[in-house]
Amino acid sequence: MRLISNFGKDASYRVLFKTLNILPLPCMYIREIVYYIKMNMGGLEQNSIRHNYNTRHRSDLQCKFCRTDILEKM
Repeated sequence: MRLISNFGKDASYRVLFKTLNILPLPCMYIREIVYYIKMNMGGLEQNSIRHNYNTRHRSDLQCKFCRTDILEKM
């Protein structure tokens, strides 16, 4: 990317990404996670569904854990 945009060796990637309007990889990952949650909100459960008492994490989403066949065979 530095060669294409004629940036020097000492140029910051942050400035380069802003100039080229490209999201860094961590930002793309966060965007995809937020998009997934937004599109699948009906299928996700909150902590408040699991119990009736108030906690500070009652509005957090539940993570669904799954086991693979490899772990079950061990």
